[in-house]
Amino acid sequence: MYFNIRYDEKSYLDQIVATLGTKKITQGTLIRKLCTYSTENATRKALFDFDKLILSLYILRYLRDPQVAKKI
Repeated sequence: MYFNIRYDEKSYLDQIVATLGTKKITQGTLIRKLCTYSTENATRKALFDFDKLILSLYILRYLRDPQVAKKI
């Protein structure tokens, strides 16, 4: 069920990423808009979970690769 909820939101996440990529909206504006949504909003949950995933992957790379740690 967890993956179905996130998969259902994939088209919305793709649209958000494309909009950010074309610079039609800033990250700050996007976050402000998303924070006005209910914490139960599926798109908001999916985007915030995606952010946590990216951060986790970065931390794992940092811990496993001394070269990444040196760059910081």
